[in-house]
Amino acid sequence: MSQRLVELKAKIEDREVREMAERLSEKRLNQAFATAINSTLTTVRVQATKMVRKQVSIEAKYLKRSFRIVKAKADNLSGVVVGFGAGLPLKAFKPRKRRKGFSAKLWGERKVFKTAFEVQKIGNHIFIRKGKDRLPIKKLYGPGVGHILSQKSLMNELQSVGQEKLLTNTTRQIDRAIAGPKGKGRT
Repeated sequence: MSQRLVELKAKIEDREVREMAERLSEKRLNQAFATAINSTLTTVRVQATKMVRKQVSIEAKYLKRSFRIVKAKADNLSGVVVGFGAGLPLKAFKPRKRRKGFSAKLWGERKVFKTAFEVQKIGNHIFIRKGKDRLPIKKLYGPGVGHILSQKSLMNELQSVGQEKLLTNTTRQIDRAIAGPKGKGRT
């Protein structure tokens, strides 16, 4: 099972944000950071899903199961978006019935599987025969999410989106922590 992690790191370099952070206790500041990280992780997962769908023409329902978020906590300020899983079933790649076999859109272009067939009793999955006899048959798979995310261009784009969003979320959460309930602490 292949895995791919998106790793984000942020430094507070903005003087205004640093001054706001100094007004908070360490406990409240860590809570604000954890909330900002978790919000960013959700955004990164959504962006990753969109990028993977654009890359390989796949339905979203197959991707939702292939991403996990490990959330940050106030005492552990690290969170991870993990894309994992073996190859996705070929039926996820919009297969089309042809006169002979099936075709599916993999990596932006249609690939034809001449001897493939669909078995409706087993969830409309696409199979081929292993030999000349009727049995055994083999289920066909396309690339997995971990494999798709291993492309450097996708990872770099996800990291840049995540870094930008993390800074925005951190600023917002620190401001929210200073304001307190109903915004009473704002000056």
